[in-house]
Amino acid sequence: MRRSVPAALVLLSMLLFGCAQAPATTDFGTPSAGVVASQVTPVTPMGETLATIPVWLREHGILLWMPSVDVAGTYAFEIENTGAQPHDLVVVRARSVQSIPTRSDRALLHDLTVVARSPVLQADQTTTMLANLDQSGTYVVLSSQGTDFGQGMASVLAVGDAARGRRPEPEPTPPPDDRETIAAYLIDHAIFLHDREVNAGIVTFDVQNIGPDPHDFVVVQWRGDPAALPVDEDGEVLLDALLVLDRLPAIPGGESAMLEVELDEEFAYVVLSSLPGDYAAGMSAQVMPR
Repeated sequence: MRRSVPAALVLLSMLLFGCAQAPATTDFGTPSAGVVASQVTPVTPMGETLATIPVWLREHGILLWMPSVDVAGTYAFEIENTGAQPHDLVVVRARSVQSIPTRSDRALLHDLTVVARSPVLQADQTTTMLANLDQSGTYVVLSSQGTDFGQGMASVLAVGDAARGRRPEPEPTPPPDDRETIAAYLIDHAIFLHDREVNAGIVTFDVQNIGPDPHDFVVVQWRGDPAALPVDEDGEVLLDALLVLDRLPAIPGGESAMLEVELDEEFAYVVLSSLPGDYAAGMSAQVMPR
């Protein structure tokens, strides 16, 4: 399924900085599966919705399209599960991901302030959830399903004064009629693709490392499970045993790079980060040319 975030998203930061007098919305496209009604657990009464924050969920990662906002208040989270397993989204008031208590890779939320909780989303399902981020500071967004939290499905959202040191934001995806470009977003523990299908031939990967750590980007020919590439005893991918089409060197957090490769419709491909620990952490995804 092709996913797109419109150019209007890039104006939201300016809107919020200018006192955020009018609510902003984001058209996140039509999901391929049904929309699930949201379940909201507000801490204080909701106010005017200041903006919409798109969120993509995938095994090993959460991609926040607005990792920081200038104004405290009520926000709509437009959530899409782009992965293969069920996930939810929980917003918790907390200093950092590391401050969330865990047991057996599960987040323990009983003694924390839960601002909002979405229903469980199956693959390709979406929902919109309101959350009252009424205090400046940091909030942790996470999936509470199974061991999602321990596998990397958590991120920090900075609000108000805490947003001054801004983190990189994903740039808008290619237009729907661009079938030869794939936007790839690298975050620690996961790779998000705006589309897993592309026209065969010369394909351009627009690779954005949201970080914060550096990651490289490798394209290999592989038809099976992207999480089942051959690895050594340390879990590192054996690239010498694979057909590597091309690769980008390590990209620092917050920077981007472009890579052109030729994909054959008779094969499938996997993109991954091959830096130590990245593949084992979940940084791989499959691309299917047609």
